[in-house]
Formats: sequence, C-alpha cells, structure tokens
Amino acid sequence: MSEVEQSIVDLIVENKDKDDNDILGLIIGQGVQFNKAKGILNSVLIEQGLRMTKAQRDEKAEELMADFTASAETTTDEVSEQVEMISDELSCTTTIARAYVRAAFTAEDLAMPKATKAAGPRGPRTAGFNGDAGIVSNFLIENKEATKEDFTAFMVEKGLDKTASGKDKVSRWWAVLEDLRVFGSKYCA
Repeated sequence: MSEVEQSIVDLIVENKDKDDNDILGLIIGQGVQFNKAKGILNSVLIEQGLRMTKAQRDEKAEELMADFTASAETTTDEVSEQVEMISDELSCTTTIARAYVRAAFTAEDLAMPKATKAAGPRGPRTAGFNGDAGIVSNFLIENKEATKEDFTAFMVEKGLDKTASGKDKVSRWWAVLEDLRVFGSKYCA
C-alpha cells in the first residue's frame, strides 16, 4: 500500500464508530474519488475485521436462528424478540434481521406473524386511564389498603397476571400501583 492508501485506511479505522456517510465524507475530502469511496470503505472495514461480509453475517445468523422454531404457534412477541436479538448480535438493521426470521417461516411454508396495527386514524383521546392502567388504578381506588397478595389474586382472577409471551405483569403493575399511592397521598396533602 502506498502512503496515501495507508492514510485512508488509518482514517477509516480511527472513525470506525461513525456513520458510513460521515466516513465517506472524510475519505472523499482526502482525495478518494466519489465513485470509488463506498467500495474502498467496505473493503477496508472487512479487511480490518470491523465489518462482516454477507457470507459471514449469513453464517452467524444461521447459528443465532438454530434455537428458534418457526411454527403456527409462534407469537408476534417471539418474532420481535428474535429480530431484536439478531439485530443486536449482528449489528444490522431490523429489516435485515427480520429477513432472516422470515426465511425460517418461508422454509416451513408459513406466514410470519405480524403485529396488528390499529385501523384508521386515532380518534380524540378521553382523559383517564384505559386498559391495564385503568384496571390497576380502579383496583387501587376500590382497595386502598390492598397488599401485593391481594393484588396478585385480583390480577390472576382477571387473567392479567402474564403477558402474551408468559412474562410476569403483576410485579410491574404493583410498582405502578405503589407509585400511584404515593402520588395520591402527596397530592391530597
């Protein structure tokens, strides 16, 4: 490599944590031709071990997908968790990560579950709590001295103690309930 080329390599390595567009601006400013800058950037990052090739990324994604089973029972939460994990592990966009997960469903001839979106524009919002927040706040209003055990029994009875993926909701909402108690007593004082 000539000295100019080594200076470009050094510049790229020094700025490896910056956005690609920022690095491209720096190396173009150092005399690299505009139409060659992207190729040089990618090749230097790959040669220096700072970026995976598509083949390397595909191989790593295959390892990450080994424990994931695509089935008709797979929930949108499970899909979202897998996409997020792949995105974090591979340092790639969620779109790329989602493509790896979608491929698992395609291989099984299944449609990948998608989160449902609210239909149409949102109407005007009314004041007050709704959903779980409304249920928890109404429980507090009706049971000012309730214990965590009372609250747990109430949530289990309503079928609200776990999320769709099976995670505990009682502890989180109990903390909210306690915060509401503190706020209410301070507000009324």
